[in-house]
Amino acid sequence: MFWQVTLPLSLGVILVLAAAVWVVMSGIQRTGDIGRWAGISVVWLILPVLVVLLLFFFLLAGLVYVVTWLLIRVPPAALQAQDLISRINSHIRKVADASVEPILRTQGWKAGWQVLRRKR
Repeated sequence: MFWQVTLPLSLGVILVLAAAVWVVMSGIQRTGDIGRWAGISVVWLILPVLVVLLLFFFLLAGLVYVVTWLLIRVPPAALQAQDLISRINSHIRKVADASVEPILRTQGWKAGWQVLRRKR
């Protein structure tokens, strides 16, 4: 555990503190080129943001590709599915109408006889 976590962390902290002390001492003594180091620091601060934005760019490009692919392939498949559902709906409607027709015919005859009886 020491070699995997503690030692690298300690070395990193020591390195960052040494760099901070060196930059402060250079600034106080006016011996270092602070502007150059400021530019380098800005570059190192921007690099992680650029990497993350590059990842998002590739993700967005992939999504554009997938949406384009779907727009090309989905409409014909959707039309076939719509036709299939329409045929199924038509068949179900015919079966439902055929199953109710005897009852409606009987009720119609019954209503017709009742109307004829009332007229007499």
